[in-house]
Amino acid sequence: MPPVVFVTAYLEYAVRAFEIHAVDYVTKPINAQRLNITVQRVRDKIAAQTALLTQQQLAGILNGLKSAAHGVVSRILVKVGEKEILLPVEDIDWIEAAEYYCCLHANGHRYMIRESIGDLSNKLDPKLFIRIHRSSIVNLTRIREVYREGVLVQWYLPTDR
Repeated sequence: MPPVVFVTAYLEYAVRAFEIHAVDYVTKPINAQRLNITVQRVRDKIAAQTALLTQQQLAGILNGLKSAAHGVVSRILVKVGEKEILLPVEDIDWIEAAEYYCCLHANGHRYMIRESIGDLSNKLDPKLFIRIHRSSIVNLTRIREVYREGVLVQWYLPTDR
């Protein structure tokens, strides 16, 4: 709603005006000083609404950037000989940690990337990958069998057997 000011000769309607969130209620005859106060209240109200809108827009932009920055990746840049290729994440069978590196196992090949398993885990789609150990991430579509032996759970991937 835009800022509303009631200007009337009837004082008895003032309470009702403020119940519907009027900025001010001015009675006739209008005093110049009182009108200046009312105009300043309207300006303050507009400035507050603009500031709130700007703050909400900025928060929306920051949230959009945050989700884009922390969004899931669809391909990972890996080195193959002298060149680098973009490896689709759906081709990855599993990932193992090696200190500040990760070894990606995909299509019978191993690719090393300089990234911690924690950082990489945050970039992968949780619907496609699961971290089963502090040093292992598995592509859920590659799991064929799960054996439970007491509290131990073994994950068998197609290349394990």
